[in-house]
Amino acid sequence: MYDVSPGEVRAGSEVVLTLRGINLAPASALRIGGTVLRGVLTEGPLQTLRVAVPSRLVSTAGVLAIDVVDADAPAEPASNFLTLRACHETTIPTAPCSRGS
Repeated sequence: MYDVSPGEVRAGSEVVLTLRGINLAPASALRIGGTVLRGVLTEGPLQTLRVAVPSRLVSTAGVLAIDVVDADAPAEPASNFLTLRACHETTIPTAPCSRGS
């Protein structure tokens, strides 16, 4: 996996993540906190996996390790880990998480 967007999310809110990488299996799924979530895989020079993450999985502020697994072949090795930062609300709705945690 190359990256995840957004890399910072508001703790306690639902978010759609876009992960980019190569050599992803057709049944690729996001694993976050031990929960596997299927999404939509798009082919291209870089494959993209879009996954809706429920608020309960990002309910606490902090750094989460996420990776991609093959949901149809759980014995296959997972991707490298990426980090997702969940932060507290700031008083400015458009402010990035890095301005407050």
